Amino acid sequence: MIIRSLSPTDPAWFEFVRSFHEATIFHHPNWMLALAETYQYKPLILAALDEEEQIQAGIPLLDVNSFLTGRQLLSLPFTDHCAPLSKGDDALSALLDHLGTLNNDDRYKNIEIRWELPEHQQVSSYIHYGLFVIDLPSDTEEAFYNIQKRTRKYIKKAQRSDLTVKIGQSAELMDEFYRLQLRTRKKHGVPVQPRRLFRSINENLIQQDLGFIMLAYENGTCVAGKVVLHWQDTLTFKYGASIAAFQSDYPNYLLTWEAIQWAVEKSYKKIDMGRCETVNTGLRRYKLKWGAEEIPLAYSTYASVPPSVSENKLMSAMKVVIQHSPSLVCRVAGEILYKHSA
Repeated sequence: MIIRSLSPTDPAWFEFVRSFHEATIFHHPNWMLALAETYQYKPLILAALDEEEQIQAGIPLLDVNSFLTGRQLLSLPFTDHCAPLSKGDDALSALLDHLGTLNNDDRYKNIEIRWELPEHQQVSSYIHYGLFVIDLPSDTEEAFYNIQKRTRKYIKKAQRSDLTVKIGQSAELMDEFYRLQLRTRKKHGVPVQPRRLFRSINENLIQQDLGFIMLAYENGTCVAGKVVLHWQDTLTFKYGASIAAFQSDYPNYLLTWEAIQWAVEKSYKKIDMGRCETVNTGLRRYKLKWGAEEIPLAYSTYASVPPSVSENKLMSAMKVVIQHSPSLVCRVAGEILYKHSA
């Protein structure tokens, strides 16, 4: 096998990825380009080619060079999961061996793949998360009755309320979602992602018909929102925000159900509800209500010691400061710190 670094925009990579029905939006070149553009990471595709120079295995990577966390190769930062794609075991093995070579030359403090890799002498795997996936039926009525009974009751209450929903792909809707996200994360004491991230996602994904924005309004006030991405067979819930004071009418339930209906009507096979820490029983319980299956989500690393789940909570110390400061503090903290917390 020949190991080669390819550009994310190489047409051969896109054609290779598109040939896998299990590929998700996180394998799409535009996702890694949006991250690279926002955080100034260096993108590359590591590919194993056969003698005819046809791709047999590959994985998207971002070279993250941080003065706080050191230089890392990640597949991919700010991404719940990204499995390597391979047409055969030999090609995948060649890819893993090459990653091990990169790790041995001391350029990288860590090489992490957000999926479970096959057993390899240099690879350690660990599980801190579960991945929640809904297998979609072919009609919306069955999808509705796959949802927990109490949750169906909340959906019906939301439908009877004064809530209205907007679904679209405009920059204006994305800006509205960002304002809601800023308000939500300030309340929780967490820095908000840079505004340019959402603009980049809108340009690279939403505007390319790879997703949409959903917003719920009550009496003209935006009270809940989702950024939803989609490609191949999978609809992916990527970002969500809401105002706690308006939850009595269950706007989040309404948006989730609207997204499920959309996916079923468009013949999608799965909904990826994202990961959740195994210790977060409340969020796990919420996702299971929708008929999701919880799948153990293993990450694999070439570091000598697998990280603990707490190591990646760089910004948690700022919680009280952000909660008791103007929104500008939440924004600036995100601009400065987010790229170092991949």
